[in-house]
Amino acid sequence: PTEIGLLTNLVRLVIAGGNNNQMNGNALVGTIPSEIGKLKYLESLLLQSNNLSGTIPSELGLLTNLQQLELFDNTHISDTIPTELGNIQSLKVLRLEQNRISGSIPSELFLFTRELEFLELSRNKLMGT
Repeated sequence: PTEIGLLTNLVRLVIAGGNNNQMNGNALVGTIPSEIGKLKYLESLLLQSNNLSGTIPSELGLLTNLQQLELFDNTHISDTIPTELGNIQSLKVLRLEQNRISGSIPSELFLFTRELEFLELSRNKLMGT
């Protein structure tokens, strides 16, 4: 819900769903609220293995303390990787695999995210050189 932006002191947000091998777990549907970009202390955002759809909000690029972003296995997340994710200089883990993300990988991810230790983008529709 959009009210998530009111949790301004939140440091970790984890809502992991089940996957094809698990019968339990959450199954969030809908889009990722852009209001998450207001959570300036957020260090971990884990929304993997749900039924999320739509685009990755560019507002996530405002999360300057974010170290871990895992949106994998939401097979209805589509469009491109926002260039604004390159603004997150503290980012260490970025997992976007197993979605419907298309286009190319923004060069900003490599120019500004110098702390990046783990990058997983497989099983998408990415292209380029």
